[in-house]
Amino acid sequence: AKVDFDNQVYTDTNEVVSLKGLYIQATDTISVYASNKGNVVMDMTKVIPITSLASEYLILDHANLRGNSIIPISQFMIVGAEDNTEVELFPTSPSTAGTPNTPFVITLNKGQTYLYASNTDLTGSRVKAKGCKKIAVFSGSPCTFIPDCPACDNLFEQNFPTNTLGTNFLVFRSVNRGIDYLKLVAAHNNTKVYINNTITPVLNSDITYVCYLDTSFYIRATKPILFVFREVGTSFPT
Repeated sequence: AKVDFDNQVYTDTNEVVSLKGLYIQATDTISVYASNKGNVVMDMTKVIPITSLASEYLILDHANLRGNSIIPISQFMIVGAEDNTEVELFPTSPSTAGTPNTPFVITLNKGQTYLYASNTDLTGSRVKAKGCKKIAVFSGSPCTFIPDCPACDNLFEQNFPTNTLGTNFLVFRSVNRGIDYLKLVAAHNNTKVYINNTITPVLNSDITYVCYLDTSFYIRATKPILFVFREVGTSFPT
């Protein structure tokens, strides 16, 4: 069936509960992908099935905007999977609408969405549905530099719930790959993280750690963590 993307699915109004969720049901197993909207570039994420959703999420986002653009640089969106779901938000930064970075509660029905946007990094924010009800959470940025790209990029990713995060990761690099930008955030306080057996500063749940690497790397943490990495060039930033 054809979907009117702008009116039925696309969510661009901050801090407003909207009926923009798209429910897909199939008679056999399928893969589903979603993309954000952009005039020049776009980003795409694999969509997690409802059976794999949970009630608690940790946000890992980006904030590295240049110039005086008014586009918010850090966003996350919540999608209700069940009716009458109370969701508590713990944002790390004030929103573009002026909401302070203090916990607050919203209520979503199945298929309703809620977008929170900030002009500073929302990494470390948390989203938790009460009563163990399931929700979906997406995060990203419409325009960000990570960290030295000559043009801004948009990011769009569905978040995995915190109960699926791990503590041991091995990342192999491809031949002739440049410098990687690594960013991680811990799910719990007092988390020790080792990168190639070198310990980082002890992390709390709202603290982000960033470094640059030019080799394959092994990450070991004492508690679950969330991380991303991306090639940023052929030399280390100064």
